[in-house]
Amino acid sequence: MSGSNVTRSRLSRCGEPHETGAYGEVSGRLFDAAGEPVYADVGDRVIGISAERSRAVPRTITSSFGPECETATRAAVAVGFVHPLVTDDELAR
Repeated sequence: MSGSNVTRSRLSRCGEPHETGAYGEVSGRLFDAAGEPVYADVGDRVIGISAERSRAVPRTITSSFGPECETATRAAVAVGFVHPLVTDDELAR
């Protein structure tokens, strides 16, 4: 879905998907509610590890806060982006 300008500030409201379908971001890599990659122009500007290689890293400490981030957090955990997760009481429930 190239052509859409996705910014971190737009994704900071975890409960609402971006127009590209992205619910979350890990290391600049966007993903949907199922944890599948979402391709947008921001990915072309990221210098860093790919989503596939990120999943293979044995320990990636990730933080996610607030119940509005439940969908993104569940997706990130389900596909292996998170090892371990740091969160607050509200999201943990």
